[in-house]
Parts: sequence; structure tokens; C-alpha cells
Amino acid sequence: MTFVFEARRLPFASVSETYATRLQPLLALHALEGLPLWDRCMLAAVLPVVQQRHADVQPAREEDVAIALSIVRGLDELEVVFDSIVSTRAELHEQRQPLTSEASADARRRSQPPKTSEEILLEQLLQERFSDTAPYLRESSSSNSSSSGSGGAETEEPGEEEEEAGTVVDVAMCFTAAGESLGIGSANVFGGHGYHP
Repeated sequence: MTFVFEARRLPFASVSETYATRLQPLLALHALEGLPLWDRCMLAAVLPVVQQRHADVQPAREEDVAIALSIVRGLDELEVVFDSIVSTRAELHEQRQPLTSEASADARRRSQPPKTSEEILLEQLLQERFSDTAPYLRESSSSNSSSSGSGGAETEEPGEEEEEAGTVVDVAMCFTAAGESLGIGSANVFGGHGYHP
């Protein structure tokens, strides 16, 4: 049993008192008035998913609130990853702005197959986490990408560009039924936003 939270379905960009007001009755009932605004907004989004594990609709139980708060404490990592992907996509989009036809042809000949922002971010996360135990990852990742060749890269580049620019950020965080983080990855791999029995 897991809970999956897709970053695009969480209120990272809309943290406000207005969003948090959904929890007013619950805050007093469970003595949560002192929660920071960010936590209250995330709790408003997380608690309904945690309550999906019950067949009947009931007011939030103490156990549900405890699990939801545990999940909320882990979501800051998802927000960082989400923001990084969005900013990486913006940078990639700027870099891919049309050049003159001569410069564009030259750049295409020299370029490696483009990576999606998710691939770049996951590579960075792996490098950060394993740099102490496996310092060779930084060198090996750059040599692997340079040795990957360019077979078919020129024909795939425009399609990947459109896919990258036209899709939503596919990143989610998965938690156990007890609210412990299992990790960050693709929302499609985790099964999509919600409770999974």
C-alpha cells in the first residue's frame, strides 16, 4: 500500500492563507493551529489522498492526520526537484532558441543527443548522493554521454524538443502506508497520484 503525490497536483505555487482555509475546522480539532502556512497548504492536499484508504467517508482520524503530516514533512524534497526541473526546462528552452541556419547546422553537428530535464535532474541527484562513496560517477557520466554516439540524433531532436516543451513535469514522490518516503521518480512508474492498495 502506497501513497503517490505528483508534484504538478500539489499547491507548491499557490501557498496562501486562502488555500489553507480548507483545514480550519481540522486545525482546531487536532491542535494544529501552529503549523506553518506551507505545511497547512500541503496538508490540505495530502490528507484527502491519505483518507482514500478508508472505504467510508469519515472525518479525518488522528492516525490519518499523523500519516499526512509525516508525508508533508517529506514533500519539501519533491518541491526542490520540481522547481529544479522547471528551471532546467526553462534554461533548455532558452538554449534551444532558433539560431541562424548556419550556426544551427553547426550546433547540431557538434551536439550530443539532448537529455530531458528529468534525466538531467536525476543524474544530478545521483551524483550528489553517491559522490562521497563513488567519486568516479562525475567522470563516468560525462564520458558515457560523450561515447553514446549521435546515431539518429538529428532526426529525433525536433520531436524530443516538442515533447519536452509540451508535456507536464512527470515527477512524483511515493510513500508507504505509514508515511515513510520510498523515493522520487516518474509519476507513471509509481502509478499516478493517489492511494494504491
